[in-house]
Amino acid sequence: MAHHNLYETLGIDRSASTHSIAEDIDARLSSGNISNPGGADELQVARQIIGDQTKRGMYDARLDDPNAPDIDIAALRDLVGFFPKPGEITHSNSVARMLLLASSEKVQEATKHYQDFYFVSVEDGGKQRGVLTFGVDNDGPAFLGLDVMSK
Repeated sequence: MAHHNLYETLGIDRSASTHSIAEDIDARLSSGNISNPGGADELQVARQIIGDQTKRGMYDARLDDPNAPDIDIAALRDLVGFFPKPGEITHSNSVARMLLLASSEKVQEATKHYQDFYFVSVEDGGKQRGVLTFGVDNDGPAFLGLDVMSK
């Protein structure tokens, strides 16, 4: 099975800015001009992935990697729910593997033995400030990193 390429199925120029892509998808959704095979659902998922700079970077890295696991509908939905809401913990193995594919070989090698991955929202003053990443193996959880959100 091949990667589900949102750019191709939606007829979106991959070289366009994330802002332009988000505006295009928003216009399609609000006008009801939905001619893509996946309908409004596919547009909403695409808006949350390729209309968001961080998620788009993860998606593009996996799309470009010929050795990456297939990007199917489940992987897309997992990517949409990647960032936990404040106070939430998200268990997401397919997104974690997508992130690892975009990491250095050293990071990829160091995390191969983890069976599960968890993301924990970090907030301050009611605003999300970052996401902690943990890997879990037979020895228990291990801290893998902190992604700080822009202010």
